[in-house]
Amino acid sequence: MKSVSFVAFTLFLLSSCFTQMLISQSSFQKVYISKNGSQANDVIALSQGGYAIAGWYDVETLFTAEFYLVVTDAAGDTLWTRTYGKQIDTSSFVQNGSGNEGYQITQTQDGGFLFVGERHEIAGGTSDAYLVRTNAQGELMWARMYGGDDNEYAIGAVQDEQGDFIVGGFTETFGAGIRDMFLFKVTEGGDTLWTRTFGGESIDAANDMKQTSDGGFIMTGYTFSYGAGSSDVYVVRTDSIGQVVWQKTFGGTLNDIGHSITETADGGFVIVGETESFGVGNRDVYLLRLNADGLLQWSYAYGGSNYEAGNAVVIRENGDIAITGYTRGEGAGAEDFLLLLADDQGTMKWARTYGGPEDETAKAIIATPDNGFLMTGYARSFSLGGLDVYLVRTDSMGISGCDEAVENFTTRVITSLEGTPASEVGYGTVIKQRPTLSGRTNTTVANPCKILNTVSSEESSDFFMIYPNPTEEVLCIKTSNTSSTRNLLLSLFDTFGRRVLQKPLEGGENRLVLPPLAPGMYIVSVFDGFKTISRSIVIL
Repeated sequence: MKSVSFVAFTLFLLSSCFTQMLISQSSFQKVYISKNGSQANDVIALSQGGYAIAGWYDVETLFTAEFYLVVTDAAGDTLWTRTYGKQIDTSSFVQNGSGNEGYQITQTQDGGFLFVGERHEIAGGTSDAYLVRTNAQGELMWARMYGGDDNEYAIGAVQDEQGDFIVGGFTETFGAGIRDMFLFKVTEGGDTLWTRTFGGESIDAANDMKQTSDGGFIMTGYTFSYGAGSSDVYVVRTDSIGQVVWQKTFGGTLNDIGHSITETADGGFVIVGETESFGVGNRDVYLLRLNADGLLQWSYAYGGSNYEAGNAVVIRENGDIAITGYTRGEGAGAEDFLLLLADDQGTMKWARTYGGPEDETAKAIIATPDNGFLMTGYARSFSLGGLDVYLVRTDSMGISGCDEAVENFTTRVITSLEGTPASEVGYGTVIKQRPTLSGRTNTTVANPCKILNTVSSEESSDFFMIYPNPTEEVLCIKTSNTSSTRNLLLSLFDTFGRRVLQKPLEGGENRLVLPPLAPGMYIVSVFDGFKTISRSIVIL
């Protein structure tokens, strides 16, 4: 008979294995590969489950981008994707964009979406704040442009209890200076109810806007009109009709910027951004805690020897503060996703990075029901279009499954200089209605954790080339002269690591007719008897 201690130990092992299995199921990485490139700027959890990712999608490789909406299930696999903007819909793909970008998305009370950002009538021209409203299936309901002769952006929006939308951003047409914070309210149909601008004689802008628990609004960004240095973190709190409750600046003698703000359980606020005035490197993550009246409670800088920035912040139920953004000089590549967890007093608990050998930057974060995190932004390491949407879901300790590292950042308690500006409040906007078409994309989802390691070096470039990429039926492989006497073997793998084709090659140029394969990302590997070199391709 087995002893009780042995049985208990066996049950412990089974429990541990089951726990690890649950973690592995809830954590993942996804890259959404497009033909010419894409980027995510926001992600939200949907009321029916799954996620909506918002950003831009390049339709013609010349940054002729359009609003890009990806709706996924809980595992990050796409349910559908859409683009919105000034394009031609050819049913199979979209063309002729003009450089538009979506910055934030919200799920509306009827289960649809409001998408906000910037729209250019011509690529490289001035922009207007752009609002696109869809139904739950992503079908276009209406689109409006708001602005004047100069640039306007929309960076955030909320829907109030009456169903109207309040939008934040910046304007260069209206206001007191070169650029001002911009807050305006529109009806469910997009008609303007009121507008406000906040700022001084120089450059002031909002990077984030949220609704407060009392029905008002809070914006953060940067100001060159006020403060202690080149630019300072700028915070404006208003009531429900956009009248100023208070405004504050925080920073030092160099550039300091607020990127994201969220309300705390006690009615205060946490702001994350970047600081050059404080910290240990060239630029560091900047975290500030304010009370409900805008008075500074504490501020911290976190970073390494090079560059770090915090782009988004979320607060757990226990008060922990999670920051995402990027680090340059730490991690695996030029830039990497950064996830930093601090307690409710700003003391860092841990920091992790995610990504490959090239640039990855996180733009948005949400907390998941299991106490984990979901981050999105862009990746170059796993992209075929220059950069593509990158989605990383972690467990409560920041574990995602691959391509991650623990970072030992320095934490510094800092004394931010606090200011109370009296900015001018202005009014005025123009609504422009332009035709907006929606299109579908040929986005392919791949899992970086299951993609074979690829070689990206001068040696691998000289060894063989593959084209066209993407391809449909034919694949050409051209090997270098030095490989002409070797025995070459080509293998084609899907993203689960399954070999779907194997064929010997001869030195020089080879033309392969591909068997029927499901559209998606694949890995082409060539073995020359000494080493294997791989390339990623997309089969349409």
